[in-house]
Formats: sequence, structure tokens, C-alpha cells
Amino acid sequence: MKLLALTACQEDRAADKIARRARRLGVEKLYGIKRGGLPLALKVSYRMDDMTIVDRVGRITSDTLIIDDIIHSGKTMQRLLHRLEMRGVYPWVACWIWRENASYKPHIIIRTIKGKKPVKFPSETKKSALASFKKSEQGR
Repeated sequence: MKLLALTACQEDRAADKIARRARRLGVEKLYGIKRGGLPLALKVSYRMDDMTIVDRVGRITSDTLIIDDIIHSGKTMQRLLHRLEMRGVYPWVACWIWRENASYKPHIIIRTIKGKKPVKFPSETKKSALASFKKSEQGR
């Protein structure tokens, strides 16, 4: 199985694009999903004049942009959004990589991939990328 290895330059370009689109949406705060989304949210924050990154789900509001590195199946994001909707909170969502046919489609997508293939992000090792892929395929 071929591994899609992404570079730090590609991550920087993704952060640039997310920041530009977030400005147009009127985003006021950021929330990075643990592990992969947090480093990307930090880069987006720098590009948005050090915009606040909220540190807990309970601090997410409707003017928050939730950022993740990848949406595999969409189930994890749907569970999070359902919890927020129960509080009347409807945030924006962005991801760098969206797996086509995932059950949830975010507002901002930088790159779509087809089929099932592992993705290695710049901060990961090949071993950790393959382990993450395996875990996502098991449905978490």
C-alpha cells in the first residue's frame, strides 16, 4: 500500500489557504483537534495575527473554526459536532485532507483523496502514520 507523504512546505501552504478562507468566514477563534489538528491550528493562528486557540471543547462557540489534519470516515467529527449542537453551537470546520465519501464534509477542504491510503504528515514518522491509518480503518 502506497503512503502519501506530505511535506512541511505543503503544510505551510495548507495553513495559508485555511487562514484566508477563515478570514472570509469571520472566524474569531480556533480549535485544533488533538494530535494532527493542533499543529496545523497553531500555524493558522500565526497567519491570523496570533488568533486565540481555545484549549477545551467547552470553549468552542459558533465563531470558532475547528481544524483537523485529516477526516477519514467523518464519524469522530460528527460526534463532536453533535455534542456542540446540543449546546446550540454551530462552528466552522476545516481540514487539510478529506477522504472522499467520508460521512462528514467540512466547510474548508484543502485536499481530497480517493480510496483508502495512509497519509504521513510532516510531524509523523512512517511507523506512526501507518499505525494511525490502521486505527482509523478499525473504526475507532
